[in-house]
Amino acid sequence: MQRTTLLDEDEAQPDRDFEEIGPEIGRFAVIGRLGAGGMGQVLEAHDRELDRRVAVKVLHDHAVGSATGKARLLREAQAIAKLSHPNVVAVYDVGRHRDQVYIAMEFVAGRTLGAWLEEDARPWTEIVQVFVQVAEGLQAMHELGIVHRDLKPDNILVDQRGRPRIIDFGLARSSGEPETPTDAPPAPNALLGVQLTRTGALAGTPRYMSPEQFRHDRLSPASDQFSYCVALFEALYNRSPFVGKTLGARAASVLSGEVQDPGQGPVPAELFDVLRRGLRVDADARWLSMGELAALLRDLAAAHDPDLDNPQDARGRRRTIAALVVLIVCGPGAANLALVAGWLEYDALTHLGVTVASAIAFALISVTMRSMWKESRFGRRLIGYGIGVVTTFVGHAVVGLACQQPPHESALASLVSFTGLTFLASAFIHPVLRILGFLGVGGFLVGVALPEHAVSVHNVTMTLSMLALLVIVPRRKSLPWISRAASSTGTATGG
Repeated sequence: MQRTTLLDEDEAQPDRDFEEIGPEIGRFAVIGRLGAGGMGQVLEAHDRELDRRVAVKVLHDHAVGSATGKARLLREAQAIAKLSHPNVVAVYDVGRHRDQVYIAMEFVAGRTLGAWLEEDARPWTEIVQVFVQVAEGLQAMHELGIVHRDLKPDNILVDQRGRPRIIDFGLARSSGEPETPTDAPPAPNALLGVQLTRTGALAGTPRYMSPEQFRHDRLSPASDQFSYCVALFEALYNRSPFVGKTLGARAASVLSGEVQDPGQGPVPAELFDVLRRGLRVDADARWLSMGELAALLRDLAAAHDPDLDNPQDARGRRRTIAALVVLIVCGPGAANLALVAGWLEYDALTHLGVTVASAIAFALISVTMRSMWKESRFGRRLIGYGIGVVTTFVGHAVVGLACQQPPHESALASLVSFTGLTFLASAFIHPVLRILGFLGVGGFLVGVALPEHAVSVHNVTMTLSMLALLVIVPRRKSLPWISRAASSTGTATGG
């Protein structure tokens, strides 16, 4: 997939523009040029007052327009300078240098979002997580009444820690402000020859422009939302949501509202539905705000367990699961073996001890699952299920001890409660829990048939259930019948 460069270097100004700037811009000592493009050039500089490295963008006269345009841009840059948000590059100063507008910004050591996407084949959940942060930054800008107007992957920087920041406010202006005559597009016949990766012929980058920009209408935050959805669509599906290799063809495709079908793949269909709404021609039909869109994307990614899709965490998960398996085998598992072999005399007090030990092991498993997928609703609900099971186990054991109930009766009652609770949880958490429910059914039936071994059957069933929870749950996405069951029941929380 073709991507634009950060500053559209094919439109770079001659080196004399850099030489004419001089060694200083206000309080900033110029170190060198980072790049240049149709809107201006970006310089690396040193802030002598605060002793820090900064990036200074000096805008070309033709990009700013008249004196009124310069005054407007100064006002908007000053408004952005008041914004403090982790996903918007900090603006330190704005002003004029030799009658050119400059914006001094935070220097971000990293690469563009476009370059970040091309570095590696990333899981869709990781891509969405980064874009959610971008959406939050846009929401903060929109709350100030500022529309970016040129949002694209090359106007977003990703630092070494993976945090994105929105940059390049050369086209930003107040929401609802009409386009100026200097922003007017070329004649219709000329549109067919304009490449989609160029900036300058229109106010924005045509590849990411909204219908309002093509129609030359007033812009609102919904216009940024459209550009954002185009960029996210490209990042997820490695193709554009619209057709056309020239500006005229792209404009016709965008204004038709026909979003391309991305086809089958790992990205869930719900995500395509979310993007399709953000790509509607009618701005009022899109999502109410970037904040609303960010919340939807965050929940959708969390529902599909982003931590599970991160290979960097796989080794740590395997080690944790192995440790818990050893704990179960050496703890409740060893006690159950001793009981079956007749090495321990089984009475109500021993039954209570083994049950409590099993409950503690079950609780540890649930807490571990919760920490593994801490951003997932699956993890949050799983610990609720674990608490319910622990309460059931201990409750039956305590009641049996207090009422002097025979251990085998208490064990069977505990199996019934466990089975019912597990099947109920499978409807709200994930169908994978049905495996544990079937184990409970099997254990109950064997316990009824062999009442003298009901306690041992109960303990073995609990041990097998805990092992299944550890071994099968992490692999639930790779088991076809579980995936089909999740789709048929509409369960999305487990991915």
